[in-house]
Amino acid sequence: WGGGVITGLMASMEAQRAAEQYNNEDILMSDDLLYNTKAGLMGALAGIGDAIDSGTVQYIFIAMAIPWAQQGSPMGAIFPFICFATYQLVLGLFLAHQSFNMGRNATGLLQSSAIQSAIEMLSVLGMFMMGILAGNYVKVTSSLAFNLSGREFVLQELLDSIVPGILPLAVVMGVYIFYSKKGLKVTHGLLWLTLILIVLAAIGIL
Repeated sequence: WGGGVITGLMASMEAQRAAEQYNNEDILMSDDLLYNTKAGLMGALAGIGDAIDSGTVQYIFIAMAIPWAQQGSPMGAIFPFICFATYQLVLGLFLAHQSFNMGRNATGLLQSSAIQSAIEMLSVLGMFMMGILAGNYVKVTSSLAFNLSGREFVLQELLDSIVPGILPLAVVMGVYIFYSKKGLKVTHGLLWLTLILIVLAAIGIL
């Protein structure tokens, strides 16, 4: 989001600089002003929207395509790519166009109450989507069964009667805690998760 704003803003300033030179006017858009504005905004605005795009919107498209992928359809891989690329293109062009028209006041666009409300709503939607994905597509069940006083108890049935979906939720929360503590080390996380699941399966718990 910030990238589109910065692009449009700098294009607006460059256009004003070109107009000043063409009309032989005093150069108000100096090189220092252009460079300092660009450098100052990149750190503050360049990352705005990344969490929404990569952590929410992208996974909405992926969730929509998962049934196709499970059926072996190529659309399961193509649909999220096309939709996310189109979304990024449209959003980037919109913000660049808006910021170009607004000039140096463009940074206020991302600080408006409407944009902040949209970010909050998308964050809540993202949490719902993660819960839906975990509940529907993370399949972890326990095969553990034991006899007590002559009666057989199946652990999975007990868990389902108390908190349905507790094992998939535990896996998701475990991965989340791992990333929170160790950083976004995806390969390490997958290796540890695979190892733990193999061990639990080998001893008959899963």
